[in-house]
Amino acid sequence: MTEFTNCLNILAGDDAYDVTTFQEGAGSIYIVEGADCWADVQGDIENQLAYAEIGIAALEALHYPTDAIREQMAGIEGVRDYSAGLMTFTSYQWDEALLAKGDQVGLCVYQSSGKSSENATSCWAYGYEGNGVYSNSESYLFKASQISADSVLEDFDPVDASLPSGTEGHWFATFPETAFESTKKVFAARFSPKSNATSDPSIKVGTTEVVTYQAGRTAATSASELQLSSVDHMMLKQSNSFSTNIRW
Repeated sequence: MTEFTNCLNILAGDDAYDVTTFQEGAGSIYIVEGADCWADVQGDIENQLAYAEIGIAALEALHYPTDAIREQMAGIEGVRDYSAGLMTFTSYQWDEALLAKGDQVGLCVYQSSGKSSENATSCWAYGYEGNGVYSNSESYLFKASQISADSVLEDFDPVDASLPSGTEGHWFATFPETAFESTKKVFAARFSPKSNATSDPSIKVGTTEVVTYQAGRTAATSASELQLSSVDHMMLKQSNSFSTNIRW
C-alpha cells in the first residue's frame, strides 16, 4: 500500500511559499513544486500495474475472461505521464456550527481558458454526517455553466475513483481537524496535468477564482455576499443562475 509520504509532507506545509489568501483569511491557495509527491504517485501506478499483471496471469491460468482487468489497466497506463509534479495547494476553514446533517462543504478552483471554450472547475468537498462526523472527501471536475439555480455539488459525478490517487482531478485532502472551538480546517492539493484540456486544465500563474461551497447555504449571510451574488461571477459567467444560488 502506497503511503504517499511526500504528499503528506506538502499537506503538512513543511515549507513556506508565496500564499494568496481569500475570504478574510479563512482560506489560502498557492502553487507548489511537488515532484517528490508525484514520485509517490508514480510508484503507486507501477504497483497497481504489477498487481494487475499478476491478476491477469491468474485468470488466464483458470481460463477466465480478463477483459475487465485489461480495461482497468489501460486506464491506469493512460495516467502514467499525467503530471510533471506541479501542484495547486489550498486550505479552507469553516464553522461547523453552521452545518446541518447531510450538508456538504468544500472549495472550487477555476481559471479561465482565455478563449471561447470553457475550462472545467476543480472542486473538493466533505459531506457532514452530524455530531462532528464527516464522510470521505470527494473530488469533482465539471463545467460551471452546468450549474443551475438549484444545483448542488452532489449533482455532478465525482472523479473516477478507480484511477490512481493524484490523477485525473483527484485532490489529496486532510481530514477536517479542529482549528479552534467549532472551526474545522482542511488542507488539499492536486496535480496540474501536463495536457491542458478544458476537461482538466493545467494550473497557471495568474488570475484564479476560488469559490467556497456549502450545500445548505441557500441565502446570503452578509451584505457582502448579497452584493457578490448580484455581479458577474467569473467562474459562473456562462451561467445565469449564480444570483439565485448562494451555495457557490
